[in-house]
Amino acid sequence: MDITKLFSHARYDLLGVQYVMEYEQECLMNRRKLLSGLGLMVAALLAFTTTANTVAGPAKAASPAPEKTVIHLTKAPDKQGMNEVETGEAAMLALQMANLMQGTQGRTAIFLSLDGTVLADPNVIMNIPAIYNPDYPDPGNDEVKPGLLQAFLGAGGRVVVCPLCGMRRGLTAETILPGIEWGGPDAISELFSKSEQIISF
Repeated sequence: MDITKLFSHARYDLLGVQYVMEYEQECLMNRRKLLSGLGLMVAALLAFTTTANTVAGPAKAASPAPEKTVIHLTKAPDKQGMNEVETGEAAMLALQMANLMQGTQGRTAIFLSLDGTVLADPNVIMNIPAIYNPDYPDPGNDEVKPGLLQAFLGAGGRVVVCPLCGMRRGLTAETILPGIEWGGPDAISELFSKSEQIISF
């Protein structure tokens, strides 16, 4: 056997092993660098998310349970809030029923459409104490009672206005009575589709 060739092959084998070892070491270092870079990216992302959540505020709470009853009012109250006129009688009866149902079962909503949207107009309702008493509350006078609409809202009732009907009667989301919602397509659809019963006036 040629000793020179034997040592030559052994030398090349050793060089090959050394090359492989160096290559694997380089790959290992590259993997470490990659993992380190990914770690920094994840840390930066978490920091950004935390900052964004802090700026945006806490996460929104889960949506409340849908209303059991929707009272659909299309009639306006008469100027005195009396029960002498058919349309006024319907509005007063709707408010009385809404208060009764909110008090007994909760989760009651009033949906105002057509002329019923007048119920959301402060310029009209403020002049009908039976519906919205501008003198309530009066800490010095226990005789001053809330109007039917005030009582309903105060008990947790929900009032939603049809925006198209409201706009046709000169109302906007900014001009309606505080505490009343300017309905959108999603809110109105959910209101009617998820309720257990609908009563129309």
